[in-house]
Amino acid sequence: MKIGRRFLYDAKLSGNGTMSCASCHVDGDTDGLAWDLGDPGGNMSPAPTGQPFPFSQFLADLHPMKGPMTTQTLKGLAGVGPLHWRGDRPNFASFNGAFDVLMGGQQLSPSDMQLFAQFGTSISFPPNPNQPLSRSYETLPASTNQATGFDTFVNTVVSLPQLGSAFACATCHALPSTTSGFIVATPPSIGFQQLKVPQLRNLYRKVGFVDAAGPQKSGFGFEHDGGTDTLSHFLSTGLFPAWPSQLMDDVEEFLMAVDTGTAPTVGFQVKADQSNWSGPALADWLLLRGRAIAGDVDVVAQGVIDDEVRGLLFDPVTNTFLTDRAGAAPFTLLDLESHFAAGTAELTFMGVPPGSGARMGIDRDEDGVLDGDEGVSRYGSGTPGCAGTPRISANSSPGVGNEAFAIVFEDAPASGVGFFGFSLSPASMPISGMTLLVDVFTAASIALPISADPSGTSFWSAPIPGVAALAGATFFGQVAWFDACAPGGVSASRGIKIVIQP
Repeated sequence: MKIGRRFLYDAKLSGNGTMSCASCHVDGDTDGLAWDLGDPGGNMSPAPTGQPFPFSQFLADLHPMKGPMTTQTLKGLAGVGPLHWRGDRPNFASFNGAFDVLMGGQQLSPSDMQLFAQFGTSISFPPNPNQPLSRSYETLPASTNQATGFDTFVNTVVSLPQLGSAFACATCHALPSTTSGFIVATPPSIGFQQLKVPQLRNLYRKVGFVDAAGPQKSGFGFEHDGGTDTLSHFLSTGLFPAWPSQLMDDVEEFLMAVDTGTAPTVGFQVKADQSNWSGPALADWLLLRGRAIAGDVDVVAQGVIDDEVRGLLFDPVTNTFLTDRAGAAPFTLLDLESHFAAGTAELTFMGVPPGSGARMGIDRDEDGVLDGDEGVSRYGSGTPGCAGTPRISANSSPGVGNEAFAIVFEDAPASGVGFFGFSLSPASMPISGMTLLVDVFTAASIALPISADPSGTSFWSAPIPGVAALAGATFFGQVAWFDACAPGGVSASRGIKIVIQP
């Protein structure tokens, strides 16, 4: 997937080097526009095959002039049947011709196109912001709500004379993907097109176009050409019988909140510390725990415990938190509550996609060596100031060849100034109300002036060359800030010990 990603963005694959697939499929999504990509010199294409009865009996060959059609998202393409508005592409790999015909370049080799397909079909929809965090549907107000709309969508059968039968919405817009992959010949009221039943998981992003005079938030709305401004108007077309307005309102409420396949608690965060754990933070944590037990998310935590930067992964089976230190006992919830009550812990809990918890919580490079064991440790005691005790950490494992390695400074005075000491030797020397933990008086040391941003954060970039002989080299660092709240006017972090990894 990582290798295949570049084919979405590489403009060198176009004829004049100025466009890529992502020019229209912005970030793998949509540009919000409609394009008429018909070919006046093209030929009729055979009708898609493999469609079930009664849909198959109405299909005809496809005309090369298809008219304007809105850009479709590349999200959620795995296992949803033929692609394109007309279902004229059986799979992702069959889009290879676009590199030639549409972008004026050359088609990818079969192996490269397979890599692109592996990436393209891996892109998921984000959570629907209109869906409750509990991943249920709202039952209020009683007159117009998501839950009633869901029931109507799944169970209410409507007659479709053009197909000679009756169906529920979910017959064609099958859950959970919201498409059956069927290709349906549409009635004259929506343009004599035969169209693949589209996904509905991004309908909430298509609002903003209103068929009225004056400026609009969007130039295109619903349906294949973006010509319908609201779902109410779509449900009022000749495709459906006359529905009661309340029934249509219920269905519209559901469609604006339809589950995208990614739980609403993915990305949901709660920061917990001494000030809020017994109140809103605890309630939000219980919500995250419930969704982890239900399998919607993994839950990770990042922050500080006993002045140590720590990563945690919640295990819903044992109801404990695995740590980023090999051999360290898991934390129980009571353990963390004790730390919160004592003011010795600040953690941000977050829901992440199932299966990604270990990577995002305790082993970021997935090499089997936990983050806390990857050559970064702390020693000594810091000196608190206005923003608490300044923190020092690393952004990644200090491995040979890690060009992105950096030292990160947090909880400094807002927009403050200070010094970062870096040496081959540790120290323990009282000075100016703090304890100097780095021997900056040897030739093999540096002391750099640094400044923090308004949030009290800064960093020092320290790329590690790809030289094998560096493995095992050990360095020590500490940051000190001019701080009016600190003894002697200087606050300082604990020391950080960095051992270069092979």
